[in-house]
Amino acid sequence: MSVKSQNIDPSFYNSLEESEKYAWSLLEAGIKDRKSYFHTPVVISKSKLGTVSPRTMVLRGVNQTALELQFHTDRRSNKVNELALNKIGAILVYDMATKVQVRIEAEFRIVNNANTLEERWSKMGSMSKECYAVSKPPGFEVQDPSNLEFDDDGADNFSILSAKVLQMEWLYLCYKGNRRALFDYRTEQFARSWLVP
Repeated sequence: MSVKSQNIDPSFYNSLEESEKYAWSLLEAGIKDRKSYFHTPVVISKSKLGTVSPRTMVLRGVNQTALELQFHTDRRSNKVNELALNKIGAILVYDMATKVQVRIEAEFRIVNNANTLEERWSKMGSMSKECYAVSKPPGFEVQDPSNLEFDDDGADNFSILSAKVLQMEWLYLCYKGNRRALFDYRTEQFARSWLVP
């Protein structure tokens, strides 16, 4: 996926359509490529006090047709409560290898469908499942981090955080001239436009 500095411009350099396509391809590749910066974007919500609350999350699903990104989360975490109060948040990734930044405004929701959660849970490894079996919720103060208590099963704490992409801002850094674009999905007629970098 790396874009080399060459005399030949990448296909997306002067094309809004190709830039959008490349942005989504980077997101899709990030699901399985653990070395990709798109595997661990920063997800940003607003805290109860109105301050910005960012955290790194692992990207678990991409559906471009539905404009949806998915992440796994503990339903007891602060982010779940924050996004219940204010569903609008942001997602940010900068990939040093491709020199691409993607900034997303999204509407978040917690997936509560039991069949969907059971199916996803059944495909997870035991180490991943253990994270959700800690007795106390994420962010709880403890005296000794090496002496945590665990419940028998963490399935009840597991949930999926879905992000509906409202708009995506694209930035490509290039020695010949940077490229910045906005892809707006908030209306039936999706809008693409170039921006001053």
